[in-house]
Formats: sequence, C-alpha cells, structure tokens
Amino acid sequence: DTLSNGLSGNLINDLLYDNTGGTAIIYAATDSGIYRTNDYGDNWTALNNGMQDRNMSTVFKEGDLMLVGGFDANYRSTDGGNNWSAITIGNTPPRTHSFVSFQNAIFCAQFQPGGTPHAVFKSTDGGLTWTHSDSNLSTPATYDMAKLGSRLFLSSYNHVEYSTDGGYTWGYLVQGIPVSFPNLEMES
Repeated sequence: DTLSNGLSGNLINDLLYDNTGGTAIIYAATDSGIYRTNDYGDNWTALNNGMQDRNMSTVFKEGDLMLVGGFDANYRSTDGGNNWSAITIGNTPPRTHSFVSFQNAIFCAQFQPGGTPHAVFKSTDGGLTWTHSDSNLSTPATYDMAKLGSRLFLSSYNHVEYSTDGGYTWGYLVQGIPVSFPNLEMES
C-alpha cells in the first residue's frame, strides 16, 4: 500500500521524527516543501506558508523552533512550522545540507556554489544570525553533521572531522572513507 495522502513532490530529501509533546510526528523535507504527519504517514499536511522557494533538503526542530534548508533558500519558524520567514545563512544560493544543535548553538553545513568552498555556520540566537565556524577545516567539502557526547562531527568526501570546542577548531577523526556523499547518524 502507498501511504502518501497529501504528500506531494518527487523527491523526499530528509525525514525528522519528533515526539516532544507525546505525539509522534514525522516531518518531510521534499522538493515541493515541508510536510507533517501525526498519523504514521496515512495523511500529510503541507507546511509551506511564507515559503517562496520550496525545494528543501533538510529539516531541523527544537521545541517550536524549526529551520529548513534548501537548494535556493533557508527558512525559520517559531510556531512549529505553521509560518516561515526567509533567513540568510552564508552565500546565496545556499545549498544547505544539514543542521544540528550542539553546545547551546545550531550548526549548519552548506555547499557553496560558484567555486566558493563549502562552509559550516553557527547560530547562537535560534537561527536569526549566522557566523562562520570553519576557520581551520581541512576540507572545502562539508555534507552532514552529527553530535555525540562532547563532540560535533562533520562528514566530507572521504573523511570525518570533529570539534570539541563548539566549532572553533576542527581535527581529523577518520580518513580514507570510500564514500562519495556520507551521511552521519548518531544519538547521544
């Protein structure tokens, strides 16, 4: 059986599970916006109010704060995704890959088009403003981020880097991973 009532788009780029309020909710970042289901995927509701560009690649949620990143735009919501405002993270267009919360900040990994190296950005005000957090990264390529204990991890073309000081400095963890687009999944 296909359970996609209300979910549109050809590509689902990211899924996020949230059980904060005791109700299981899944959010989907798709090439046609953000969708939510609270009935295990039987029905999906579009959450695209305020979005001009809806080609989204990642979704982040912490309480009522939500951030979504896409291929041409980034958005922020403070009401659980019901309304969105555009935000600027780095260069335009952004090509945002992932968000992660770590040590009282939110981090964002981005691909920067036009020959500009990929980048990591950090926000300490809930995603309103962003600063570079990649001054000594050894790679110009950033993809996915994850946290585990006191370490923040960043995947690249063929290695993983980590930070223990909130993204100020980075070090190698693993080199020579034979993958072209690594995704990290960790729980703390």
